[in-house]
Amino acid sequence: MNWPKASTEDGLKLRLRYILLLAPAIVLGLWLLSVSRPIRGGSDLLAMWSAAAVFRTGGNPYSATEVGAYQHEFVPHLGATKILMYPPWTLPIFALFALLPFELILPIFLVGNAFLVGTLVLIFWPRDIVRPVVDKSLLICGLPFYAAVLGLELGQISLLVIGCLVLVEALIDRRHLFWAGLVAGLSLSKPQLAGLPLLYLTLRLPPSRLPRFLGGIGCMFIGLTGLSLLINRDLMSHFLSHHTPLDLFTPTMGTWLQYTLAPSGAGTGLRFLPFILGSVFIVVTARSKTASVRTLAEDYYQIVFPLTLISAPHVWVYDFVMLVPSILSIAKELTRRLLLLLFATALALTFGPSDMRYYVWYPISVFLVILSARRSHACD
Repeated sequence: MNWPKASTEDGLKLRLRYILLLAPAIVLGLWLLSVSRPIRGGSDLLAMWSAAAVFRTGGNPYSATEVGAYQHEFVPHLGATKILMYPPWTLPIFALFALLPFELILPIFLVGNAFLVGTLVLIFWPRDIVRPVVDKSLLICGLPFYAAVLGLELGQISLLVIGCLVLVEALIDRRHLFWAGLVAGLSLSKPQLAGLPLLYLTLRLPPSRLPRFLGGIGCMFIGLTGLSLLINRDLMSHFLSHHTPLDLFTPTMGTWLQYTLAPSGAGTGLRFLPFILGSVFIVVTARSKTASVRTLAEDYYQIVFPLTLISAPHVWVYDFVMLVPSILSIAKELTRRLLLLLFATALALTFGPSDMRYYVWYPISVFLVILSARRSHACD
């Protein structure tokens, strides 16, 4: 990624001003888009917050009884208790959320995620793009903002994880390898999103730089896991004994493969077949003779990010916001026809069925658009 650098202090202030102006505009725009679906009021954030509160006391954060006591205190009409779906090493991070009351952390989380959406768009928007206003409008409207809407409604951390993955690439670009590893360790809060990107970066790094990067990942991951087990040594068994997203029908090729071949939901291992194939493809891509011709960022955002969503064992529609950097990084090569296709897919994503399982086609469609744009650019 050719990261923008402020040449003057005024330039930096101007960019910050744009971000500050864009954040509330995005909040308003996302709210207007969300009126077609029921607002869920941060239910996933509530699950994280209450689990972290239980975790800090040494209790079982995966227990419906223990987390339910916190949830119903702050949301009396909640209904069913929201159970945490994240692995134990995320709990020390979530414990920071529990330092504040839920009614305060919810708006902070909303504004923070809206700010991240705006920042992603500003970072990846091509600076020297010369296109008609219609094309620029189609590009903006063709971004998966509805995925961001769902993330905001539910209080999801997808944007934070994607922000970490973008920051990892930026730190590697500046050769801050150990810091890149530390941030990469944070991105493992959602291993299904971080797995392929980190594999690709590891394969593309020169051997001399690899120890610092892997050392940073190891320090963060071992530190978080060790801290969580120090507070409650039974956390891993608690996590493995409760329902995980692998028990649910999610919009991935692996899930559809599983439920097509085993309608009863058995055969969970089938979910990982696309991920294994995706990993092999990433290895081949990173080690190919043509890899050195392309920049690390080109394949990272345009190939690895979409392939992550296609091959992951489980993802949800709000994770599709990962495609914002992918689309904008290839924006200059998108023809009017491809922009119209992106716009049509974004409309279908926004106003289609509410059942998320039926959106398995979306990342595949965007990936095909990106591949078409890359092929056209290579032929020019």
